[in-house]
Amino acid sequence: MIKNILVSAVKSIRGKEQIPAKKTVPAATTPYFNTYCESATVQTNLTNPARYGTWVYACVQRIAEGVAQVPFKVSRYSPNNERLVEGGRLIELLERPHPMLNCFDFFELIVSWLMVSGKAFIIALDEVGRPVSLERGLSSAEEIKRLIIAPPDNFKRLMIDGELVGWKYRPKSGTKEISLLPEEVIYIRLPFVNDIWDGYSPLLVAALSAQTDVASAQYMKAIISNNGETGLIVKTDQYLTDEQRAQIISAIQSRKQGCGLPDRPIILESGLDIVKPSITSADLQFLENRKFNRQEICAVFGVPQEILGFTEDANRSVSETARLNFFENRIIPLCRRIEAGLKPLITIFGEEYVGWFDVEAVPIMQKRRFEMIETAERLWRMGVPFNDINRCFDLGFPYYQWHDIGYIDSSYEQVNSRTGKSSAKC
Repeated sequence: MIKNILVSAVKSIRGKEQIPAKKTVPAATTPYFNTYCESATVQTNLTNPARYGTWVYACVQRIAEGVAQVPFKVSRYSPNNERLVEGGRLIELLERPHPMLNCFDFFELIVSWLMVSGKAFIIALDEVGRPVSLERGLSSAEEIKRLIIAPPDNFKRLMIDGELVGWKYRPKSGTKEISLLPEEVIYIRLPFVNDIWDGYSPLLVAALSAQTDVASAQYMKAIISNNGETGLIVKTDQYLTDEQRAQIISAIQSRKQGCGLPDRPIILESGLDIVKPSITSADLQFLENRKFNRQEICAVFGVPQEILGFTEDANRSVSETARLNFFENRIIPLCRRIEAGLKPLITIFGEEYVGWFDVEAVPIMQKRRFEMIETAERLWRMGVPFNDINRCFDLGFPYYQWHDIGYIDSSYEQVNSRTGKSSAKC
């Protein structure tokens, strides 16, 4: 009863709290530049992977580009190249979801948000910028003019008895919250064991290693900027006045000409002695730990180091295997997750429509398929029916009745079948 009252309340106020219609096109938000209607949105510590170091940014970029390069197709009834939908309003929307986004940018941003925040929100808008419900069928499909990817931190979910009944969305900082129904929001998330309605970001797990790596990089930069010096210590047996101390400090500071330039000579009197501390083994080990931080970050994001260009410990065969494992174990699962998330959007244009990523069209998967076909050919020459081979290796060939029969070379014959030959000897 309470749930129905709240849902009715959300529906009643959605007409009063709508995304403001402006002449300018709403900006397509990204995890790196949070803008909506040319204004900054609520910021978060997880919206900029660059601040967590080079390895985090590289991992997010490789994963996002890996998914975006897989062709997204629409077919009827099942993922099949023979029933492709090659034209229509849906295809036009997917090719240009937003005036500022093409198909590649659209999927790249979805994956980027999943990696940095564990969640991705997509809202379908009409001509004047109002959200469109995805449950009204073809009438909703005709209203959709663009798709926006909204920052996850601008959303608050409304729950009753463990069920989602709506969302509160703040388009930009300082504006009033907008009430949205669940069917007006496409919500894609990575699983979180403590809350099935929330998403869990890999960046949260890798944050400690990433911050340690950034601190190591800053320490290395400070040493290089100071020409390898860790500072100077001035020793004397005499008491120095404040003026003498200031003169010594000024003389030491003025000797530095900048990174890569030789230091000026300095002359000290009155029994002063300068001690130059050297970099200790602990400092060197501290810098060496950047390699282990990189390995931890790559392990959390599921990106082999070979994908980032580190091949010192790998040959060509190992690198190709790593790329195949990366695509099968990281890229393909994300593709399947996005397919499920976009299903409500695809089906409103037609219940028979199915959106899917053609992972077999990627060159690395085509090479793998050629290897499987060579194996299938060897099995077929051994007499295994082709339909069994096709089903076992999932080659994608159609079913034919005559492929239920196994064939072998006519020159083959049983060993003991020749006339006059005994199959056994005493």
